[in-house]
Amino acid sequence: MERKIINELIKWKIDSYKRPLLLSGISGCGKTYTVIKFGKDEYKNIVYFDCDQNLELTYVIEKNTTKEKLIKALSAISLETILKEDTLIVFDNVSDKVLVSIKKLFTGEDYHIIMITNDDKIVKKHKTEGINYKKMDLVTFPEYLKYVGKEQLVDFIEDSFKNNKSMPFHTLATELYNDFVLTGGYPSAITKYNKEQDYNMLGNILDKNIKLIKYKLIKLDNLIDIKRGQEVYNNISIQLLKDNKKFQYGNIKPGARSKEYEKSIEFMQTNKMIIKSTRIT
Repeated sequence: MERKIINELIKWKIDSYKRPLLLSGISGCGKTYTVIKFGKDEYKNIVYFDCDQNLELTYVIEKNTTKEKLIKALSAISLETILKEDTLIVFDNVSDKVLVSIKKLFTGEDYHIIMITNDDKIVKKHKTEGINYKKMDLVTFPEYLKYVGKEQLVDFIEDSFKNNKSMPFHTLATELYNDFVLTGGYPSAITKYNKEQDYNMLGNILDKNIKLIKYKLIKLDNLIDIKRGQEVYNNISIQLLKDNKKFQYGNIKPGARSKEYEKSIEFMQTNKMIIKSTRIT
């Protein structure tokens, strides 16, 4: 699946003053897959590290305090030769410790480094300090149309919107949009549904993605807010079935008040778990 972010990554690659790139986005939006595909298409080789509970990598980062020593150590533990400008170095699930070290040692264009995260705390702390930053979203409708071979509809839709006139293929576009919405914009759901055309299969895929999203709640400061966040999230689909679309806290449990859930909802909104709409009458 071709993603728009690829064009941004290519611009970053040819930048004359290249800093390490931090790529963020919600779990399951295709960050790792897209970066690996970009590396295979644009570089001689890729050196990939998953920073999640990687004690060997943490040790190497701590013990090698110069760029030259660190490159040698990374080559050794990856069993890959790291070449200036020809190797893409990827740090997936990048930790704060790894990011600080990379930012400190790599400031020029000689080594090409992409760090991947879904942690908004890391983004807030580092995105303006000595690195390039890009954000990746779930699949957009135009990306979806291109993937399913209906790219020509994008021009019709844009022209209809700009000129405020009816779109000749509105029924077809609506059917495709409904299928797109059911996938949630997740690449894994889109590719499997396009192959099998099975709505039941979509439920299993989206259940896994929802579990990944809800897992973020453990980063809240205390257990009561984690519990309240789960209560809100689990109640959304039920409340969307109501004619009145205003979220009613009393439906979660008797006597519940919005103030109790403010912290959890703010966290969920910041971490793209929910989209809060205030334009409700």
